[in-house]
Amino acid sequence: MLDAADLRDRLKRAISQAPGRLTQQAIADECHVSKQAVGGWLRTGRVDKRHFATLSRLTGKPLAYFHGDDSESKSEDLRPSADNLRSALQITERVLDKARVSVKPEARADIVLSIYDMIQEGHGMQAAERMVSRMLTAMRGVTTTD
Repeated sequence: MLDAADLRDRLKRAISQAPGRLTQQAIADECHVSKQAVGGWLRTGRVDKRHFATLSRLTGKPLAYFHGDDSESKSEDLRPSADNLRSALQITERVLDKARVSVKPEARADIVLSIYDMIQEGHGMQAAERMVSRMLTAMRGVTTTD
């Protein structure tokens, strides 16, 4: 396991090497924390482990990278949890049906990934469903299908 200083350095390096420009605000939005919290992570290296899955996805680094493992990950290490993915898909379909909102396939995939991340981070399926329901209610009339 990494100490806080090593994790801080790895996090800074991962962000700087991420594809595209990854901002503290973008990380905060995806991790459902404040921009100030992300700034604190970068200063102290103290990050709640529930955020590692999202950080891994955003930076393109394997989860093991944030635990001190520099070896190349095997493809099976990168596979999502089938149970959590299945739950994320079911929640997405249930929320879209209930909200009577149609979304483009790429937006649907983003919703599934967001729900998956929330489940992986320990927020629970009910919290994920509530969050997506509120988001879709706010977007009603804005989204369309192809």
